[in-house]
Amino acid sequence: MPLSDPTACRVFDVQRFSIHDGPGIRTTVFLEGCPLRCAWCQNPEAFQRGVADALSPEAVLAEVLKDRDFYAVSGGGMTVSGGEPLLHLAPVRALLEAAKRHGLDTCVQTSEAVPQGHLAAVLGLVDLFAVRPEAHERGAAPRAHGSGP
Repeated sequence: MPLSDPTACRVFDVQRFSIHDGPGIRTTVFLEGCPLRCAWCQNPEAFQRGVADALSPEAVLAEVLKDRDFYAVSGGGMTVSGGEPLLHLAPVRALLEAAKRHGLDTCVQTSEAVPQGHLAAVLGLVDLFAVRPEAHERGAAPRAHGSGP
């Protein structure tokens, strides 16, 4: 699947057995791209274009489902992170819908620096939104976010 395909998940990493990206044992899917350049960013590799693999939502979910038994016993599930995953609304929504069809708990890590309506478009598909509070501190944007792409 080419990166130019609008349905492609632009994945630069998949971290299995994650315990820091939501409750329980999780698989975290990291997507390329972010409009911010936060000084504290834990994933600056997300800023680079072209480092990701273009995968269908179904291919991503197949990887996530490998650890389904661990999610069940730990209260875990799938986390979608980045970069800013909600920049890629269509593939992320498709991935979340597929996860819900399989009964998975879902978490989205976001800065909320996305077009209006993107959060609402996935609201019923996300069990937990993990929002970086530093992104919303008064005066933080010009001081810490830097310039976008």
